[in-house]
Amino acid sequence: MSIPMSKTVVYLLVLLIVLSIVSIALVATLPRAPTGVVTVTTPITVPTLSVVTVTAPGAPGATVTVEKTVTVPGAPGATVTTTIPPTTVTQTVTVTGTAAPAIPPLAEWLASAAAPYKGVTIRMVTESTPTGLFIRDVLAAEFEKITGIHAIVETVSWDEMFRKEISTVQAKASDYDVFYVEQDIIAQYGYNNWLIPLDDFIANPKLTYPGYDINDIFVLDQYIYNGKILAIPFESFLKIYVYRKDLFEKYGIKLPDVLTWDFVKKVAEFFGTGTKEPGVYGWVAQAAYHPCLFYEMVESVWPTFGVQYWGITNGLEVRFNNTCGKKAYRTYIELLKYAPPGVSSYTWDEVGATFTRGGAVQGLMYAEFFGTIFKQNPNMIGKYGVAYPPIDPDCYGGGYIGYFDMGGMGINPYSKNKEAAWLFIQWVTSKENVKRIMENINTVVRWSALEELGDKLDAKYGHGYFALLKKAIKERVFRGAPPFPFHLDISQQAYAPLHKAVTGETTPEAAVDEMAALVKKILAPWKEKLGVLPPYT
Repeated sequence: MSIPMSKTVVYLLVLLIVLSIVSIALVATLPRAPTGVVTVTTPITVPTLSVVTVTAPGAPGATVTVEKTVTVPGAPGATVTTTIPPTTVTQTVTVTGTAAPAIPPLAEWLASAAAPYKGVTIRMVTESTPTGLFIRDVLAAEFEKITGIHAIVETVSWDEMFRKEISTVQAKASDYDVFYVEQDIIAQYGYNNWLIPLDDFIANPKLTYPGYDINDIFVLDQYIYNGKILAIPFESFLKIYVYRKDLFEKYGIKLPDVLTWDFVKKVAEFFGTGTKEPGVYGWVAQAAYHPCLFYEMVESVWPTFGVQYWGITNGLEVRFNNTCGKKAYRTYIELLKYAPPGVSSYTWDEVGATFTRGGAVQGLMYAEFFGTIFKQNPNMIGKYGVAYPPIDPDCYGGGYIGYFDMGGMGINPYSKNKEAAWLFIQWVTSKENVKRIMENINTVVRWSALEELGDKLDAKYGHGYFALLKKAIKERVFRGAPPFPFHLDISQQAYAPLHKAVTGETTPEAAVDEMAALVKKILAPWKEKLGVLPPYT
């Protein structure tokens, strides 16, 4: 059934339809709200870009493109009543700045810098350490190939090295251009002007590689004397407590949080003289009639009993013959009965050799020997652990506890080829070669190498040494030798009375007293000459 519609209703419906069509047409002609990046056809205001100073590789005056993104509140001119979302407009500005020159590869720079010295011969004398051998056998030949400078490296014993260096400068001779310089001797070399300061070479852009980055060398301060850099370190390593991690695990021995000499004694007694494990002794030491015995005491044992800086005050008074100093030496002597036969003739080399064959369960060792150990006996990889040296809680009251050993390269003041020598020093101590030395020998002097390779090498060898090194640097618990200009005067004599206790000729306490009397006699003229030394740091 249909429902009749009035004319009025029909008219209203028609009118609504017409109005709707008109509205749609009008809306279609309005600008649309942007939904992405807009193309603006009318001027907009964009925040002003600030002036930019650009440093980039390439030739000076290079054009650099800088992009800055700003946000504007919509496209101008839009007549819609809806709110337009913020729109991102990217403006590209071209600025011109002074670009830093590109740093060339080291070999390329060396070849150019060495051109005036091509054909000359430089000679270095160095201790026959693993690093010294690497310089002789690998780095010297590479340097000569790159530069045309003949580099002859002579490796000798520690004792012979000192004799050759000192006799050369005392004769004002030029037999050697580059000296191996132990950190502990730097004050005596500096005091006697046996090295030339390197500061002027370092500051000379014609002679110093722009990417050398001397501040990357974290032990450089140990070679500064009277404000001048006298040598550049190429090796550094701690003298640490080393133990057979595998045997500790086998017998359920746990390393305490704080290692003590009492713990060390118990471990030595447990393993004895090869009775627990065939060929493995409870202890090893460098107890020869040699300066190594003196160094073992003053650098590694006495500090752990609170006797630091060789037991000599900055007023040059002897203090190492106190109760703790004597207790330390008795502890040392008593441990020797658990060491291999012949320990009374062991230097640091024999200690390294003992650990290479796995012949001691524990001992104090220069960490540079790890490289040799793992090369000569890969079976020992993963079997060693490291720790800070043990302390005596009754005597040690804080301060450093161990020795931070270093070897550097300095220039003979009478060398006739100083510039060529400096180029050779840079080659050996460059970032590239410090990394190679670290990988091959387990010693490092640059932060960049330590950060890049430390964890990798710890994982490879399983010893955790580089983690310990980082910790030790942060906590400052290892030191080089005190800055004594009379270093050799004491070290070349004071081991003799100490050795009398090693052979049983006298007691440890009497040996220390005899050494104290000798050192006092040596220091007497120095007290008159120097008075009081600056405070130790």
